[in-house]
Amino acid sequence: MVEYISPNNNKPLHIGHIRNGLLGESICGLLASQGHQIIRALLLNDRGLPIAKSMVTYRRWGEGSTPESSGLKGTISSPSGTSGTARRKRRARRLGRGSSRDHPPVGSQ
Repeated sequence: MVEYISPNNNKPLHIGHIRNGLLGESICGLLASQGHQIIRALLLNDRGLPIAKSMVTYRRWGEGSTPESSGLKGTISSPSGTSGTARRKRRARRLGRGSSRDHPPVGSQ
């Protein structure tokens, strides 16, 4: 079995996905030319660990909110799964502050 491409549907496709597709097909072709039986696997909707962590976090500590209801849907952009802006907004709300713009970023204190 050769699994390849498997894009994360929560992020845009990029040149790396084409590379992975070409590499996967090449590996399958090489293995098949040597007599191996190949099973190609392409996982659509591969959400990945950051999305799973976000889902668990909202269930445990979201107090019934969702990214959409809290106004954060579509703002998550960093590879770690949360943007610095989103973290500062949540921290400001948790500490009872109105706007997070007047406060330093998390971790800079």
